[in-house]
Amino acid sequence: MCGAVILFMALLIIVSVKLQHQYSKVTEVENEVANLTSSLALLSSNQQDIYKPVLSCKAGWQPFLSNCYEFSSNKVSWQTARLYCSRQGTLLLILGNDSKEWDFIVQRTALSSESYWIGLTDAITGRWRWVDGTPYTMNSRHVHVQ
Repeated sequence: MCGAVILFMALLIIVSVKLQHQYSKVTEVENEVANLTSSLALLSSNQQDIYKPVLSCKAGWQPFLSNCYEFSSNKVSWQTARLYCSRQGTLLLILGNDSKEWDFIVQRTALSSESYWIGLTDAITGRWRWVDGTPYTMNSRHVHVQ
């Protein structure tokens, strides 16, 4: 009986060592998967930066992100500015929630003595909408008082 207990204990120790070894291997594989996942995410992020299309804008227009902007100093009515944009195949400025775009526009216009039209109107429905029909929603983070 004593021999059976010793044999059982020896088998238990061997199985325990083998399981510990297998657990160690599983942990190594999990760590490697985590490292590969992080590397893939970093490569994907870098690839997006590398493969952004080069933006070509008309003369006098300024590229920013994936858009071209014209800051005209011509003194015209809103309707005339909108018509001009339409003839250019564009719209007056429509500002979404992209904080980079807001910062770009504010930096470009806030220190200027010029005034610029944007594509916001209440003429059609009596409610503020962008010229593409999107409802305007005020965001207090984008309010800049001069």
